[in-house]
Amino acid sequence: MPAHMQTAEKIPVLVYSDDGRDVDDIEAITYLAGSPNVEIVGVVATHMIPDRRAMIARAVLNGLGKTGVPVGVGSIFTTGKEDENLLKYLREHTIRGRTYEGEGLIECFPDGVDLIEDLADHYGDKLKVAVLAPMTDLAKAAERSPDVFRRIGGLFIQGQALVDDGVLSPDPAAYNLAEDMEAATRVFGFQDDIPLTLVGKYAAYQAPLTRSDFERLASTGNPVGTYMKTHAEKGIECFAERAPQVFNRVFGVAPDQVGQLNELSKPYDALVAKTIANPEGLIATHVGHHALIGMTSEDHGVSDSAALKRELMDTMLHALRGNPA
Repeated sequence: MPAHMQTAEKIPVLVYSDDGRDVDDIEAITYLAGSPNVEIVGVVATHMIPDRRAMIARAVLNGLGKTGVPVGVGSIFTTGKEDENLLKYLREHTIRGRTYEGEGLIECFPDGVDLIEDLADHYGDKLKVAVLAPMTDLAKAAERSPDVFRRIGGLFIQGQALVDDGVLSPDPAAYNLAEDMEAATRVFGFQDDIPLTLVGKYAAYQAPLTRSDFERLASTGNPVGTYMKTHAEKGIECFAERAPQVFNRVFGVAPDQVGQLNELSKPYDALVAKTIANPEGLIATHVGHHALIGMTSEDHGVSDSAALKRELMDTMLHALRGNPA
């Protein structure tokens, strides 16, 4: 049995991620790496630049001592937006559906949908999936194997849900869900088969990470901590440049004053990780076998903001200092 599949009494977690520009995916992976009751058993990198995201995930996992965890490459385009020229190229440069380019020189990653199915087969209902990206490849997995969600123990989703007569639907105000609403709607269509836990933005608003927090992460000397600090700063700078009016509305700071902003990251994805590893301090509303946390500003789902922030930071620092439990 491969080393990454040997998980004695730990929660096996598949991280489904669009890591890269936004640093909260890496916060989530780091948090899970520092959680003593969790084993990261796979990462699927998806959306727009999945190969580059996969390389980032590989480097982050290596930096956290998780060298044996497999990384899968997901889809470039969301559902219905495939580029025919790219598909033609890929069809002409693969063998039995797998790319061979770079073989022998760089790591060639397995297909993301294959990895989802393989982990579902191996871990069954013990497997939890941290859904931190558009659901394109999860929908593809369900299309290929309609029973795949009956085999998995739960989807833990960053974003909000709407509830109508006990039925959940993806909230179009949630970025990851809205990026591929067709795929999200397909996955939510399996909610009778699998429990969904939604962790909304309003919970993350209660525990923002600041410049000094990222300084602490970088001060560990682990390159993953440095990566988080650098990309938290660059992510805010990029936001200010690409959407200055939205930036001003969200942060109350003019775009040309971005360097004065103390708050750099809302830990959206890290809270999804926490919901799997240690949900203490998060208050859920239950709808059938589903759980909703932080769906509105009035019901943000956090009992103690300071304690939440402290636990997130302590767990990430533990991982970065090379002391995985």
